Amino acid sequence: MVAQTGTRHEEHVAGRVWAVHLAPSGRPSAGAVRLSCSRPACPDQRFPDGAAAGRKAAVAHVNTHLDHIRAGGGPRSEAWCACRAADCAWHTPDPDAERRSGPRPPAQAVRCGGPVVLAVYADRAGRLWRIAETCARCAAATPGCRILDTASSGTDQAAVQPTAQQEEPASGTAAGGVAVVFSHHSPSTTADPSSPAAGPAPVPRARAAAPRTKRWGKIAQRTVPHDLQPDILRTELIDLGDAFRAYQKRPEPDLALLAELHDRKARAFTLWADVSGDPSLRHEAQRAEQAAQTTREMHQNRGGSPADGGPAVERLLTRTQAAHARTVLGYTADHAPFPQAEVRLAVLMLALRAARDGTGNVTGQDLTGWLQGDAEPVLEQLVDAGWLHLPGTIAEALASQPETPTAFT
Repeated sequence: MVAQTGTRHEEHVAGRVWAVHLAPSGRPSAGAVRLSCSRPACPDQRFPDGAAAGRKAAVAHVNTHLDHIRAGGGPRSEAWCACRAADCAWHTPDPDAERRSGPRPPAQAVRCGGPVVLAVYADRAGRLWRIAETCARCAAATPGCRILDTASSGTDQAAVQPTAQQEEPASGTAAGGVAVVFSHHSPSTTADPSSPAAGPAPVPRARAAAPRTKRWGKIAQRTVPHDLQPDILRTELIDLGDAFRAYQKRPEPDLALLAELHDRKARAFTLWADVSGDPSLRHEAQRAEQAAQTTREMHQNRGGSPADGGPAVERLLTRTQAAHARTVLGYTADHAPFPQAEVRLAVLMLALRAARDGTGNVTGQDLTGWLQGDAEPVLEQLVDAGWLHLPGTIAEALASQPETPTAFT
């Protein structure tokens, strides 16, 4: 860009970005996908037929935006580089990039510069398509990016945000009306050729792309987007992923800590679902809530510490086992035909044996072990009352072996 002395610098505007995302919709096993666009005027679309139909629709959606951009004049020469606005994160390597594809040049090796271009990017996984107004250097440095059009009178992005050295004219420049060159373009022909400063002024070094400082992380087999907002949510999700992986390496389980992690995950995934509109994230949050409740109950059963903070109680049964035990004891108290303790004990043990479908097997060793010498008279009382039905005599039941148990109802 050539700026003559006394003229007003061309005002810049933010580079436009169109981002089209393809993400799972609902349960991942269902195979449905959701198509979303960063433009507010574009509604989300759901494709139950799978990713192939979603990718076809995404390509058509991108082409529609490209037609509108071309109809509106193409890329704007006064636009800032959209990649530079994102700290050049589009071509800065991820933290694990060296592990995946070998070492890459550092971010400082690519500097914003060149004319404004219209570039389109598509990731290899078929989940993201991006159209953006960027500088030519950022577009060339971004893997998988194609330049579709160039602004007619481009502004060199290396010259954006002029420094104090550029703004301060050299001695005698203002008086001589000499043009100041901010880019690779030649100076204006109106410059005074006799002036000692008539030649092209030294081009200042373009600012190096800022190194990518944002952390990278995964949680629940999901990669946390680098542009997820608010940033506190992104940080919480990355911290949670690290905390879960650290917990898996612990030599001993800590159920209280695990329940707290599940609670944090439920809150974070609920907010993530609200921000992104992805229903599968909300389903994951509900699963985390259930996991937190189950883990907390397991901790209470192990340690005997009630939820209300009361005194610790040593428990031999879990909550579910205790509920079943109370049910069987209630049945014994209501249906025992006689009030004697031996009769109630026999009713309890036989009811446990036949709890599933009303029938069970018993051996003579079981009966004598429960009732000692009272086994025969107690069985006679239960049979006479009609509570117990045996296929043979009581003596045969007392003589039955584990190989040939006695069935009863």
